[in-house]
Amino acid sequence: MKRRLLIILFLLLSSISSRAQGIFQLWGMNNQGGSDNLGTIFKTDYLGRNLETLHNFKRQVPGTYPVHVQLQEFEGKFYGMTSQGGAYNQGLIFEWNPETNIYIKKH
Repeated sequence: MKRRLLIILFLLLSSISSRAQGIFQLWGMNNQGGSDNLGTIFKTDYLGRNLETLHNFKRQVPGTYPVHVQLQEFEGKFYGMTSQGGAYNQGLIFEWNPETNIYIKKH
């Protein structure tokens, strides 16, 4: 009985650790910095090295000062929110494609 429990525990732990091994990059946003100091989208390796700015929020593009600095990924595109921009300058939801660097105001 103990042996079975140990085998099950081992299998569970090995499946959990194998899933975590696929994380090699961290993606995020900050609400300051960049070319216009309005925020950026960036990536880094899992150790926090090799920081790379991928998108600068700019005055002429709707939406600045990203909030909730976690990006949501869906089908290769990232989604996030800003605190300024939109119809009443109360923020917006955006889509950003890292392959093409295309930023689209969604709502």
